[in-house]
Amino acid sequence: MSSRSISAKEIRVPENYKTIQAAIDAAETDDNVYVAAGTYHERLRLKDRVTLRSEGDDQKGKLGLKRAEVTIIDGRGVQGEGPGVAMAEGSTLDGFTDRLQMVE
Repeated sequence: MSSRSISAKEIRVPENYKTIQAAIDAAETDDNVYVAAGTYHERLRLKDRVTLRSEGDDQKGKLGLKRAEVTIIDGRGVQGEGPGVAMAEGSTLDGFTDRLQMVE
């Protein structure tokens, strides 16, 4: 086990940071950002080797993971172009619905 994985932090939204992007900005390599269920009106830019994951288990919902169905990134009306989530090298996005992608 590397020293990086031992020192990885768990950052929680909204417990530690009000917005997902603020939590991502505070994250460092190999950190995990966990997001509580809700709708988040923002566009996101991930950082290298940071994991962004909705909170919850892998219980099935109507269309997929239940946690993904109740944790929504909605970038509509937020200034910017491109996708609602911009990935980075080695980053992971796990368990979200991207409302912007659903309507385009």
